[in-house]
Formats: sequence, structure tokens, C-alpha cells
Amino acid sequence: MNFKDSESVRAEKRFLKRYIKNEACLRRLEEKVAALNNRMTGLKAVTISDMPRGGSPISLEDLLIQKEELLERINRVKKKSDKYRKEILAEIDQLDDEREVEILESYYLEDKDIVDIAIEIGYHEKTVGNIFHSAIVNLALLRQKTD
Repeated sequence: MNFKDSESVRAEKRFLKRYIKNEACLRRLEEKVAALNNRMTGLKAVTISDMPRGGSPISLEDLLIQKEELLERINRVKKKSDKYRKEILAEIDQLDDEREVEILESYYLEDKDIVDIAIEIGYHEKTVGNIFHSAIVNLALLRQKTD
């Protein structure tokens, strides 16, 4: 059986990528909070005039409500991120080869690419890519044994 393109290898990669996707969502939400903070500091007092205006002005209270909602979402995403990180570490820690563990941790938990990992550990990119692929296949095999 060829494990290079098998569904179990793709499923393993999806499992491991959850953390990176979740962290990207967390960064996006934190950027939104920063933008809201900037809007709140630059908010001007509402002026009343007899001229018609389109829409309703955004008040400080509206922005505070939006910020509170964003902070609640951030807390939920952080909890999910912590859970994913623990699950991924438990999965990776099953591997016997320390090089595989180091490369997968760098790739999936520290969001480094293969080139940066190769430079960091002093291996050629192709070697790191081969170890990376071997680690994914080994994790898929381990998962199949436990299922």
C-alpha cells in the first residue's frame, strides 16, 4: 500500500493543521480588537445639527459591545487552540525519532516552513522534507494501529 497519497496521510495533515488555522483566526481577532481600540480613541462627540445625515452614528457604547464580543470570541478560540496544541503534542510525542518530533513541532506548532527548519537544524531542505513526510506517514500508521 502506498502511503504517500493515502487518505490517512491527508487526514493526519488536516489534524495537525488545525492549530495553525486556529492561531491565524486568533491573530485576526486580536487585530480587530486593536482596530476597535484605535476607533474608540479617535471617536468624536456626536454633534447635533438640523441637517439630515445618513445612517446612525456609532457610539462608544456600540464599540465597547463589539469589543466585548470580540474578547469573548478570542477566549473561546484560545481555549480551542490550547486543546489542539495538547492533542498535537500527544500525537507527535508518540514518534520515536527525535528529528521527526522536532520538525513536526516546528512546522505545525511554531508555523515555520521547511526552509527555515532546515536552516535552524543544519540539514538540507530535501532531507528535512523527507523526514517530515516520513513523520506524517509514521503518525498515520500509528493512528491506524490504535483505531
